Amino acid sequence: MTPPKVTPVLQIGFTGHRELAPEALEPLRAALARVIADIGQGAHQALAGGWPGLSAAQAQAALTVRGLSALAIGADQLAAREVLAAGWPLAAPLPFAREIYRGDFTEAQQPDFEALLSAAATVYELDGVPGRGDAYRAVGHLILQQSDMLVAVWSGDSEKGPGGTAEVVRDARAADIPVVVIDSRPPYAIRLLTDAASLTIADIVQRLLAPPRKAGTVDELAVYYGESRFRAPALAVRLARLERVVLGFRRPPKAAPQEDDTPPQSLSVQAPFAGLQDALAPALQAADQLAVRYAMLYRASITLRWLAVLPSAFAALVLIYVQGPWAAPLSLIAYLTSLITFLVGFNDSHSGWHRRFLDYRFLAEHLRYTPMMAMFGSARTLPRLPPYQSSANSDWVNWYLRFALRKLGLVSLRRDAAFSREMGEILLVEIGGQISFYAARTAEADLLAKRLRFATMITYFIAFGLGFLGGMLKLTGIGSVEEALAGAGGAKGTLTALISILFLLAGSATIFGTIWPAISGFRAQREYFRLSQRYAAMMRQLGQMQARLGRDGTAPGQVERVAGEAVDAMLAEVSDWRVLIKARDFSVY
Repeated sequence: MTPPKVTPVLQIGFTGHRELAPEALEPLRAALARVIADIGQGAHQALAGGWPGLSAAQAQAALTVRGLSALAIGADQLAAREVLAAGWPLAAPLPFAREIYRGDFTEAQQPDFEALLSAAATVYELDGVPGRGDAYRAVGHLILQQSDMLVAVWSGDSEKGPGGTAEVVRDARAADIPVVVIDSRPPYAIRLLTDAASLTIADIVQRLLAPPRKAGTVDELAVYYGESRFRAPALAVRLARLERVVLGFRRPPKAAPQEDDTPPQSLSVQAPFAGLQDALAPALQAADQLAVRYAMLYRASITLRWLAVLPSAFAALVLIYVQGPWAAPLSLIAYLTSLITFLVGFNDSHSGWHRRFLDYRFLAEHLRYTPMMAMFGSARTLPRLPPYQSSANSDWVNWYLRFALRKLGLVSLRRDAAFSREMGEILLVEIGGQISFYAARTAEADLLAKRLRFATMITYFIAFGLGFLGGMLKLTGIGSVEEALAGAGGAKGTLTALISILFLLAGSATIFGTIWPAISGFRAQREYFRLSQRYAAMMRQLGQMQARLGRDGTAPGQVERVAGEAVDAMLAEVSDWRVLIKARDFSVY
């Protein structure tokens, strides 16, 4: 078993003017056909050398280029016909329910609309209100969400109303979506809106389909595709959980269960939602299981390094009092445990366990929430990394997610009051489940943080006190048990035992002085205190969204807004940790 491979997919959005001169129809049809042919040619050229995980022949066979058109009269319908003529699947997002949208067409125009509607692979009906221009803006925005490239039949004039061609082109440019403009007036020139004048349509397509760049000398995508072990070794699992055995003298309190923690049944949205989940299930399961595997290995390495400090420090302490034949073995133990600590830390850094854990968790969480947002036609689970992370566009996880998401495309459904109500129920269950998850993790992280902080303070003060005791003994000029006994007049019995214990305690400052920074390093690596704060903040944020949804979830667009905010918040938490922790360098703790 290996992680599933993504296949090459491109989605091309089309927009343009409704009113076109009769003499312009044929030249514009020819221009659209030329652009579509250039896109297809560029895609096949990009795959001539193969595709990550696929041979050239397999990649060519798997290639999907999909067109999106709202099927309005004029440029939209011209483009839709050329998309179908090229053999591409057609996705038709509509600003209204189809019965209402028919009102935009005259009786003579309706047969063409119906024919294209029947030929479309998917029809996504938005819940726009007739007579309001924001419905056209919404469908234009949805097309951009779903598009890797936009083709616009546009005169270059400013917009005349909301959702017009000029507005869509401007929004595409703002979102860094490549735009091909076909002038709606003679000579019907084709031009690219790009800062690089030398680029062609085929060049843009090849860049869109280019494989991710390697991270230095490591091909991380190939490493992911090559993963075959999905379970962590039993020893790693035990070591990773050892902290809960050592620190968990009592279990953290369980979070109160949510009132409704079961998904709603028999909803009309369940079939498309389940279909999206099933399509992503293999990729999600692989990423999730691998994230757990490398989290266990990473945590086990930290625990092992922490535990290795104890025999090393103990051997060093005993060496103070034991000489003769035991000196060499004890020195060897101290040396070997120190070496093990270093080697385990180096192996973790070299093997990239924590980097793999964070990458795979980042991938899994984005795949987990993609079906929810795909129901709204949104691609917001496609990550946009913070600008301070260099080469954000070359990240292999982003690359993988983009093609996994594009493979889904739009689903055929109607957004109406019933859709909003049912999606609201699903969203409430999802938010409730996340609140329960964060509540349990907050309680656990807070408990472990407090115990580690207490252990750090105790070992520090013990080391400080015993070090002070040793210093006082040296100031008195007594350097050994024998000297102390001689100074006490050769006392025997209980006094001898007390003096021996006194010197043993003074020497124990060594082991406590070593354990204290070890616990501090363990605590810093685990970041339990920061985790408990972040989880608590997430609980509050999700609780506010849950309240908003319960209060005014029936308001137009409210379910989609809350879903977007909830998904953004949960994914931002994962993204932040990935950016900050993935860059950690080698540490012996």
